[in-house]
Amino acid sequence: MIAFLLFLSAITGFHFPPSDTTHFLLVPLDHHIKNARKIEISYTLMHPYDKQKETILLIEDPLDKYFQESIDMQPLLDEFNIVHIKGRNEADAILQIINSSGEIDWAKAYQLLNMDQQARDIELIRNALTGNHRVHLLGFSGAAAYLHYYLGLFPENVKSLISFNPLLFDLQKT
Repeated sequence: MIAFLLFLSAITGFHFPPSDTTHFLLVPLDHHIKNARKIEISYTLMHPYDKQKETILLIEDPLDKYFQESIDMQPLLDEFNIVHIKGRNEADAILQIINSSGEIDWAKAYQLLNMDQQARDIELIRNALTGNHRVHLLGFSGAAAYLHYYLGLFPENVKSLISFNPLLFDLQKT
């Protein structure tokens, strides 16, 4: 049912409902360093959070952000909490570290932006919002890869996973 609604929304071209419920969470700069410096990442609640509803975590992939914005999540808001996670790729602290020399430090970029770091951020957000409740995961393209990695680390916290790869639509034309 969820997948059908999302697919239908994608092909009809609706958009995310406006929301002013952006929240910030402090997460370790590097999850593998004990007592690491904290950075701030953001997530947006598409509707006021209701602990009685199940939760869908929608992970943003900067490369296909525009595809994500074409999906109308409105039909799901009555039944689910929709949490749109921007993640660490937009954290100013990380961008400053990666570009501190004036050029991109690719080793630092990989260290701080890899799938493991992203997945552990997702877990901190899931835990902060839901405690011990399992969530539904929704991702597109690169974000879908993060979610599959997250599923490998924390399978007990996932109720379902829906992943789309918009590049597959292009492959059908060739």
